[in-house]
Order: sequence, then C-alpha cells, then structure tokens
Amino acid sequence: MVMKRREFVALLGGASLSSVLGLSAGHAQSRLPVIGFLHSASLEPNMKRLEGFRRGLLSVGFVEGENVAIDFR
Repeated sequence: MVMKRREFVALLGGASLSSVLGLSAGHAQSRLPVIGFLHSASLEPNMKRLEGFRRGLLSVGFVEGENVAIDFR
C-alpha cells in the first residue's frame, strides 16, 4: 500500500504533537486534569459556590481526587 503525501504529513504531525503534549498511554494515566480555582478572597466566603461547582462536576462524572484535581489559589 502506498501512503499519500497528505496522509504521511498528518501522521507525522499527529505523532509529534502527541509527543510534545505527553500523550503516551502510560503518561496520560498517571496525571489528573487540573482545574484552577482562582479568587482574591479566602475559600470560606466561596463555600456555597464551591459546593455548587463540585456538584456540577459530579453531574458530568468528575470526582475531585479520583479523576480531576482542583487547585485553589
């Protein structure tokens, strides 16, 4: 089977992009996606928002610490 030029360029581009992003099978399983929670105040005044945010994440299948991490700043 002869590979066309466009197919080759697409394959090469996809391979290089996945190596740059670190999308190997073993590497992808060792990291959790991180959501940043950025606010100028402390967490206490934002607890109701945070609870709603976590409920929203849970409704689409994300559980903090299991398949997503939240970084508070």
